Amino acid sequence: MKHFAKPFVLAALLVTAAFASACGDEVVVCENCQPGTGLVKVELGLTSADILRVVATVSGAGLTTPVVQDLAINAGPPRTATGSFADVPEATNYTVALEAFPALVGGAEDTVVIYRGSTTVDVEDGLTATANVTMNPVYGDVTFTATFPAGDPDIADVSYVQVTVTGNRITHDPVFYLTVAGESATGTIDNIPVGATRTFTVQAYDASDVKLFEGTGVHGVTEGGDSVTVPLANVSPAAGSINVTGSFCEPDCSAAECGDDGCGGSCGGCKAGATCVSGLCNTPVNWCRYQFPNLLTATSGDTVTFYGRVYHAGITDISTGVDVSPLLKAQVGLGGDGTDPVTHASWNWYDAGANSGWVGTGPDANNDEYQAAVQLNTVGSFDAAYRFSVDGGHSWTYCDGGDEGSSNGYSATNAGNITVK
Repeated sequence: MKHFAKPFVLAALLVTAAFASACGDEVVVCENCQPGTGLVKVELGLTSADILRVVATVSGAGLTTPVVQDLAINAGPPRTATGSFADVPEATNYTVALEAFPALVGGAEDTVVIYRGSTTVDVEDGLTATANVTMNPVYGDVTFTATFPAGDPDIADVSYVQVTVTGNRITHDPVFYLTVAGESATGTIDNIPVGATRTFTVQAYDASDVKLFEGTGVHGVTEGGDSVTVPLANVSPAAGSINVTGSFCEPDCSAAECGDDGCGGSCGGCKAGATCVSGLCNTPVNWCRYQFPNLLTATSGDTVTFYGRVYHAGITDISTGVDVSPLLKAQVGLGGDGTDPVTHASWNWYDAGANSGWVGTGPDANNDEYQAAVQLNTVGSFDAAYRFSVDGGHSWTYCDGGDEGSSNGYSATNAGNITVK
């Protein structure tokens, strides 16, 4: 049976109860205890408004019968439940157990334990025992069955059946799914907060999410487990009727400057030479390549200069030197080994400037070279790449160190290989 993985959370979780009069290792004397006995003092912080009664029980070999006491609840703030057990015979391994209830005696849920915890303490002659107890919420499981009307032809169209559970101390409406078999749907609904009244709402739908059957049942959930059966009634649309639902498409260009607005309209276009990519105008660089270093092992704190080359008609081919343009931006990046520099969050980018000593010759006559000095402070293995922009940084072309550079796209296998120790 499928169900949401998120566990139930009660309205407020009771965390810790402390039996204390001791501070650290300080010994606290019980001045009025009979010889050969000690005191167990209970002080419990109440963080849940649902708790109206707390019962404490002390049992062990030194007692012929367990001693039970309702703790006194102080309205606060802060709310506390306190009590003490005097003249407990000196002995080891007494069990101190607490149970919290959501109602006073005679109330609708006066037998429902919603939190429980226990610990052991040693009682010494003339002293006060101290301990800590963690109070845990109490849950129950339900074996659930939903029954369809016998012989109903719409059962064949049921695609899924869901159960919603509501009631006191259930802070959200958890939804569980049943398994359909024949004329019933079954499953186990686990970890329901215990309670005298729990409402189970069952709905069965077809593959188009049209409701075919529904039913509601009210049942208590106990710690020991329960079985619940809810009969369903056919609520499917009458034969020949049509259910029509609809919604409006809202155009959205909040994060786009071009392309589709989500409703068949347009967010705009791009100027000549640019293309629309994911709602943004992208002006690709004609060509670029990560140049150097291709393989480097450095020591943390070293400063390394990284080089990249770029070609774009009308910008880099004016002279054999670097033709600086406000439209052309260059950055070197370092990121996780084997990761995508476009999408992976591990990449950090550093501005690069023109290599003033660059003179393009031969096949590089129309190319320009950029460089960036980066201090390597983080130990690890990294990929290195360059990216260039010819629209002032609005869009970027990413380049690896392969022979073709950006001509055949970016590949992590051709990235610079940088190791910092």
